[in-house]
This record gives sequence, structure tokens and C-alpha cells, in this order.
Amino acid sequence: MQQSSSLFDFIRLSPTAYHAVEVVRRRLLSEGYVEIFAGDGAKIRAGGKYFTVKNGSSLIAFRPSGQSERGFLIAASHSDSPTFRVKLSPVLAG
Repeated sequence: MQQSSSLFDFIRLSPTAYHAVEVVRRRLLSEGYVEIFAGDGAKIRAGGKYFTVKNGSSLIAFRPSGQSERGFLIAASHSDSPTFRVKLSPVLAG
């Protein structure tokens, strides 16, 4: 599977949530993120870049800052399935 470089590439490569997770997974690995698995909590260090995948259809990425006064910052997104495809020849009923 190729790496996505634009929104249109991402949509083309992600017909399902599973594909979208794999595209993002590969992108994160190429940007130095470390994939962690259940029980890997001891490996997480401040300043690191990490992600985990659940059931092949969910991905959580995070970067712990190590600055306790800032707490834990999270940004999130959701997709049941991208389903951004537009029919080339739609059937229109009159």
C-alpha cells in the first residue's frame, strides 16, 4: 500500500476504515512514531511519538509532553468508513 500525500490520495487509498487505519499507520511509522501494543506502557517516554491500533479499524496516536502542568493533551478524529466516493454514473430517478 502506498503512502498518502494528499487528501485525494488518502480517499482513494481508504475505501474502508481498515484501509484508512493502514494508510495512517504507515504514515506515522515513516514520521518516526513507534507502534505500541497492549502491555507496552512501560516503554512510553516523555517526548516520544506513539500510536496503537485496535481491531484494525481504530488508531490512537499521541505524544506525551512530560510537562505535568500541561496535563494530557489529546486530539481525535472519527471515521466509521470514509465513504467519500462519488458515483461516476449516478442513477437519477425522475
